[in-house]
Amino acid sequence: MTWVALVGVLGTGTILAGAIGWELSGSPNMTSPVVARPPAAGAPASRMPTERDQTQEWIATVLARPLFSPNRRPPAEHREASGGAVGLPRLTGIMVGPFGRSAIFAGEPRPVVVPEGGRINGYIVTTIDATEVKVAGPEGLLTIHPSFQPAPPRGPSPAPRPGQPEKPR
Repeated sequence: MTWVALVGVLGTGTILAGAIGWELSGSPNMTSPVVARPPAAGAPASRMPTERDQTQEWIATVLARPLFSPNRRPPAEHREASGGAVGLPRLTGIMVGPFGRSAIFAGEPRPVVVPEGGRINGYIVTTIDATEVKVAGPEGLLTIHPSFQPAPPRGPSPAPRPGQPEKPR
């Protein structure tokens, strides 16, 4: 490191240390307590604040909803289509990129690619995110997630070779 750079770094460090020291020492304005004005003698009772200690209620609420609980979720805005909606094929994939957003639904003989705003079997694809697709249909607004079901077996499994145990089913 050159001497100029070393002097610059040390000078900046000294200035920052001085600023931190000044902040920690406090200023006269920070040490004076704030005193609430007493209400005027002729003030109506309805305008006077009624203070109630809600600390215990708040503590109970916080303890009832732990922050890092695995089952803590925001309230659902609309229904999640877990088993698939009637007449809506299984969502097999989502494509999001500079080319646009598309949802891939299972279809026979090939998958069906539907862009945002497109239609499939009476449903309108309203929103496509990286992890979910929202569709509007006869059942209302539904949120569906990709389902990666394995392909069904194509035929009977081959018989095990002699000396190999059978696989449990």
